[in-house]
Amino acid sequence: MSESPPRTPPAAQAARADILNLTQQLTPSALPRPLRSLRAQLQVKANQADDQFAERERELAEFNISAHAHGRPRKLRKRHNRAVDASDSVPNPATLEERCRHAGRHCALELVLFPRDEVWKVDVDPNFDPAQEYDDKQTFIQDQLHNVLSVLPPGRSSPAGFGFIVHRELGMRSRMAHRIRVESLSIVVGKKAARHFDSPEDRFENFATLIGYIPASDSGEAFYSPLKAEILYDVYDGTFNVDHIFRNKVLLKICASILRGPSGAKGLFGGKRGSLSQGSTNEKIYAVKRTSPGLITNCAVLTIWLYSADPQFIEEGAETQINYRKRWERYFREIHDALAQDAQWVRNLFQYWDSVLFPNAEESHGQSLAGGQRGEEEEFEQARAAFKNAPRVHRPSPSP
Repeated sequence: MSESPPRTPPAAQAARADILNLTQQLTPSALPRPLRSLRAQLQVKANQADDQFAERERELAEFNISAHAHGRPRKLRKRHNRAVDASDSVPNPATLEERCRHAGRHCALELVLFPRDEVWKVDVDPNFDPAQEYDDKQTFIQDQLHNVLSVLPPGRSSPAGFGFIVHRELGMRSRMAHRIRVESLSIVVGKKAARHFDSPEDRFENFATLIGYIPASDSGEAFYSPLKAEILYDVYDGTFNVDHIFRNKVLLKICASILRGPSGAKGLFGGKRGSLSQGSTNEKIYAVKRTSPGLITNCAVLTIWLYSADPQFIEEGAETQINYRKRWERYFREIHDALAQDAQWVRNLFQYWDSVLFPNAEESHGQSLAGGQRGEEEEFEQARAAFKNAPRVHRPSPSP
């Protein structure tokens, strides 16, 4: 099968556009603090552009090596862009690349928001059990690897050779961030609160405590508490409470907005399922039918970022220094291990999320409140023998 060289990543173009946009804000009238913030943002964007250029060079090198290894390409059918003797079951390169892009977007949406670099380098452990607790770093990496493989095109048993496509599409993080801080902001946080999102300084002044900011004291420096953040709880008394964490309405509104469009959270807590877009939505495209551990974790981390002073949703906040990757991994691990232990609090959590977002969900991690179809089918199957073997009406044989 012939291959096409990787094209210039859209993310690189976006990074350059962001840098140009930021430079336009560097006016002589800008105050010193905003200037420092803009310089920090420019540095982040410049570093991202450098990284993307280096990644591009690596991809091209890998492609050239692969092309020489496979020799001269076979004659192609123009219509399908595939080798003449290729099976119809083998997708052409363009189709395969798009499937990998689709897999990357799906992965970021509800499975692995911040995959570790090792995921693209390790081999699959055939003895790995996804239901086990995370004993060490390798177990965690294997879980991420299995999640990536679960959405790759059929027949792809390793992300090698396709990892760069999948990884590149994890730029969906920026699209999700734009959705909640721009397109859906007033619906997610309310019109009154939305007035205080104009600048990093406004967000810090109004919401730092809400996301767990602990000021410096004689006993230590300032930091952001990962578990004593009021915005994560539906009921908060200043202490960590496992029965109320990850239940704030904002988390579920963020989820609805990402899955169903900018107006997806409208009416979510008013007895409605949310305002669905007439076009394609992430919920439809990726067939999201129930709450997953990754979906809850994504929304928790996005909630912290939404109210933070950080301008961009990257692994480490430029202003707050919050490590969003580490935060995501810790939240995900606690939810995953609680499911492995069959903890009641996490079952209740999934039941609550599904009751709000997916009231008709089947096979929920929590006990579903809605009547599913599986039980009905099983009952009919069990009754088939009784129907089939029921006594029949005796009819006399016809006379000869």
